[in-house]
Amino acid sequence: MISPRILSAVVALTLVLSGCANRQLAQKEFLDPSRLTLPKLAGTYQNQGQSIDGSPQLFMSALLLPSLLEHEDIDQVKLSGTDQVLRCSALKNGELVARASYRLGEHIKLKDNALALTKKVGCMGCSEGGGLSLVKPKVRQALYLTESGDAVVRSHERGLMVVMMMPLPRPVVDQDDLLFRRLPK
Repeated sequence: MISPRILSAVVALTLVLSGCANRQLAQKEFLDPSRLTLPKLAGTYQNQGQSIDGSPQLFMSALLLPSLLEHEDIDQVKLSGTDQVLRCSALKNGELVARASYRLGEHIKLKDNALALTKKVGCMGCSEGGGLSLVKPKVRQALYLTESGDAVVRSHERGLMVVMMMPLPRPVVDQDDLLFRRLPK
């Protein structure tokens, strides 16, 4: 017979060492293996991204033009640029709503065949119900191109989960890919 003390220790150790992971990623072969440059990003994209399961998610304008308030009103995001500067324009019914320019090395960087978008402390799980809270998750987002020329934003969030009934922190990892369709010229 196992003593209650040992059983409690095993349960506590299992909870501490176990974690939670959610991965909705595009296939690696789906991403363009060639070296990404700012001019390769040139094109017009749908503003609303879709997750792998097809549900609408995030807006590209929220990533590239965060000061814009009404992201759901934006239809398209147009990207253009040179080897050193990326220009982003938000369009509503074909009309320019907002624009921004980013200088490589100063505002943005190319890393691991992707455009690094954000690296910040976020609030993963804040909108989820239930008795859990996440403590200081770190959020990284990067934009890749697919072989067909669409854009994929890969989000990677990690943090610690604390369940209210058991105040032992558990690691949590959440990874998503969002697809932004490139529109024909």
